[in-house]
Amino acid sequence: MTYHPLAETHDTGTSYWESLGLLGASTGMAPIITASTTIPAFDGQDGTAMTISDSVAKATTGNAESWAGWNLGATYTKLLIIAYVQPSTGSYMGIGAKVDVIPVGSIKPDAYQTRYADAYGLADLGKYVGTSWTGLASETTILQDSATDAPVWGLAFYLDPTLGSEVLKTFFKAGSSQWFEAMEVTGDTAHTSFQSVYLRHDGASCRYITPIMVWGA
Repeated sequence: MTYHPLAETHDTGTSYWESLGLLGASTGMAPIITASTTIPAFDGQDGTAMTISDSVAKATTGNAESWAGWNLGATYTKLLIIAYVQPSTGSYMGIGAKVDVIPVGSIKPDAYQTRYADAYGLADLGKYVGTSWTGLASETTILQDSATDAPVWGLAFYLDPTLGSEVLKTFFKAGSSQWFEAMEVTGDTAHTSFQSVYLRHDGASCRYITPIMVWGA
């Protein structure tokens, strides 16, 4: 894990990711979703509903396993997903990538996912194979406070599980701080291509806010 103090911290900037070699001309990564001011309509969701209002996707007050996401329009073997969240009373918030398109109903089958879970006192990274969850990494010293005066948090998930690369990385960003890598998993190739991405939450008035960005190759 390498800290890059000179890389830019602008929300939609790319210098930090380029400094890590995750974006840039040599990577083949190109923008797929660029929601800098307005969140695009979801292609599907399940559980506690989220309603989009310009730059905010807000969940209702339920407390269920919930997902809302977008189809990518093609199949990708590498992704970088970035989203921002406003603290709420939600137990967890995260992002993930699915092998297939967004289904009608549960989004569980065949996905990689990362999240922070204030209620459980951890951040984690794992996979659904079918509907079975397997945790691949967790970090009990990094989590976002659910207090309403806590800073906005950035979540980023880099996936390159193809043969020879085999890496998954979770990054966080608190308020105006620099991005930092929180978890890394190597050697897992349960899923090697993706057709959709999603926001993971449990309702409880959680808010995802722009920018929400996805790059892929």
